[in-house]
Amino acid sequence: MNDELIFSEIKIDQVMIGRNVVFVKYTEHAKVKPSHIDKVIEYTSTNIISLEFGDNGLIKHFRRHHA
Repeated sequence: MNDELIFSEIKIDQVMIGRNVVFVKYTEHAKVKPSHIDKVIEYTSTNIISLEFGDNGLIKHFRRHHA
C-alpha cells in the first residue's frame, strides 16, 4: 500500500481487568493521506480492544470493538 501516514497518536483511556479477560479503551488520533484520495484525512476515534486468555495464560482471542 502507498498510503502516507503523517502522524498517529494513541492514548489509553481506561483498562478493566477480569479473571480471564482485559478490556482496553483507547482514543486514536491520526492524519493520513490514502493513496486512492487526493486529500489528507484527519480523524479521532475511540475504540475498545478485548484480550481473552486461555487456561494456559496465553491470549486466546484478540478483538477490536468500534465504540
